[in-house]
Amino acid sequence: MEITLLEDAQPDEKVTVRFRNKEWVATWRGKTAVPKGSICQVELEVEEIDTWRNIDAEAELSGAGTAHNQPTLCGLVSTVYTDGVIALDLDPGVVLIDSESLSEVQKGQRIQIVPHAVAIFPYSM
Repeated sequence: MEITLLEDAQPDEKVTVRFRNKEWVATWRGKTAVPKGSICQVELEVEEIDTWRNIDAEAELSGAGTAHNQPTLCGLVSTVYTDGVIALDLDPGVVLIDSESLSEVQKGQRIQIVPHAVAIFPYSM
């Protein structure tokens, strides 16, 4: 996933980022500081799911954003593994989510999740 930093990013601190014209807050897990305005390829890690719901394919775009000051991820469940982990296709990008609260989710569903927090790991920093 390609994001733009909307403020300077410091290791292990929260930073506001933009993805597809949506702004949201995540914890920067890069090993170095990165300046505001940088465009980064990142991997997401979801910490504990607060809530989730099915969504209408027409109503919600895939990706990351914020609703009611909480991070949200919307996408298509592309795989449900036997150990309960799901692959959520954010188009572009996939995030693997391991949560007992998603035990009823099935492959092919479009869902929105509200995680407790999101961490971002840059690919090349």
